[in-house]
Amino acid sequence: MTEALKRPRDPGDFAAAQSGAPEAARPHVVHVVGTPGTGGVQNLIFDLAASPAGRRYRHSMLCLFAGREEFAQRFRDAGIAVDSISVPWPGSLDLGSYRVSQWLRHRLAFTLPFRLARVLRRLRADLVHTHVSHRIDLQADGVLRRAGLPLVWTIHGQYRPEGRELERWRRVTRLAASRPSAITAVAEELARDFRARGLDHPDGIHVTRGGTDVSRFHPRPRDPEWRAHWRIPHDALLLGAAGRLVPEKAYEVFVRAAARIVKEGSDAHFVIAGGGPLREFLEAEIEKAGIGPRFHLVGFERDVPFFLSQIDVFVLSSRFEGFPIALIEALASGLPSIATPVGGVLELLGSDGGLIVAPESEEELAAAMRTMLDPKTRAAFASRGPAIAERFSIEHSADRFTRLYSHLMEQTSVRSGGSSPKAPQ
Repeated sequence: MTEALKRPRDPGDFAAAQSGAPEAARPHVVHVVGTPGTGGVQNLIFDLAASPAGRRYRHSMLCLFAGREEFAQRFRDAGIAVDSISVPWPGSLDLGSYRVSQWLRHRLAFTLPFRLARVLRRLRADLVHTHVSHRIDLQADGVLRRAGLPLVWTIHGQYRPEGRELERWRRVTRLAASRPSAITAVAEELARDFRARGLDHPDGIHVTRGGTDVSRFHPRPRDPEWRAHWRIPHDALLLGAAGRLVPEKAYEVFVRAAARIVKEGSDAHFVIAGGGPLREFLEAEIEKAGIGPRFHLVGFERDVPFFLSQIDVFVLSSRFEGFPIALIEALASGLPSIATPVGGVLELLGSDGGLIVAPESEEELAAAMRTMLDPKTRAAFASRGPAIAERFSIEHSADRFTRLYSHLMEQTSVRSGGSSPKAPQ
């Protein structure tokens, strides 16, 4: 197992860290996610559970959809139980048609509150923290009404609900207003958008930014064998990104901007670490741009700190973001960064933490990459990164979330009489 997964995630280390209190004595927080993947949300849960504040709670992860077992095992090895409430049918049946299977799953969505409440009772949950907004109305019904548990709903992305989806969110806010609950957003921009749509909560929308274990990320020497494997010259400037190959990352803009730099005569190389549904599309874009030998898709990199130590400039070309954990990791690694001002990026970088370019603009992105060809410019931004990242460590994030957990559990215990404690700010 790689360093990224072992530290501090070794099962023995995790158990020892939690030995201060018997397992049964710690309140049980169940985190709802889409799948047990390796994205920013899952890594946040991982680091939260291992943090000093997080260790006061027992953590489990409940997946709405089935995922790869190797990812689920990563959490189990660290002492975090993983369950799934995906519809058992038609996965266990051969219906002969993918479209029929998907139609049946959609038609069975109404069973989500019942399935969710049943599993929560079996797990003896004390609080539910959902990190996914898919059918949030059904989730809230299962948690607040049927299971009678406090709920934290964290909005991690720029969903901008309209029409039927907006009405679902309104149903959640109406239900949450009369029960122990909290709604949080990982960036001010997301909270503002929530309120602008006429949505709110009696305690307001808490802005609780994500964080990461920054101690795992620091400047380190390159590995010449890794570069040699991908046919990247040891002295080439390498601009890179890390994340799933999905539309919101706008990696095709990165490819087209890279083509401009190559055509200008630069010896720079470019890389993206990550897997996803757009791999074939991006391969075609790279081929069309004629930069195949210079642009590398290296697939899923399990050891993110190692990958970041191999590149010279981090590029975030996203058209949508929440509060990008990948950017915090890059800054902690001492990487100069280029990013689009989406989600919480400006809150993270401030006025001098990196170069900001307009979303969808290959011209601006190419210009920023051109600026980063200068060693003095890179050094200036790299020197600021670790201090910026430290402000968004997992300790800060865990403190905010666990204070919210404590408040809601106290609120639940006194709901039948007495006054509720004041919500944490």
